[in-house]
Amino acid sequence: MMPEKRKEFDRWYSEHKQQPFFLDEELASYCTNDVEILLAALIAFRREFMDVSKGVLVREPLQIRLTMG
Repeated sequence: MMPEKRKEFDRWYSEHKQQPFFLDEELASYCTNDVEILLAALIAFRREFMDVSKGVLVREPLQIRLTMG
């Protein structure tokens, strides 16, 4: 870790080391945020795809059939 980043981390750690850390809650929050980011990217991709194809495709570009094996 670079010295400047280390100082920043040490400062943050000193301020927060007495606060309890709840792993379950943090993981749920992280996963929710991750899903929101992926959803926004997927919507942007779909919009761009539809704009570029100018409606040439009849089918929905994201229509997927999944098979459990």
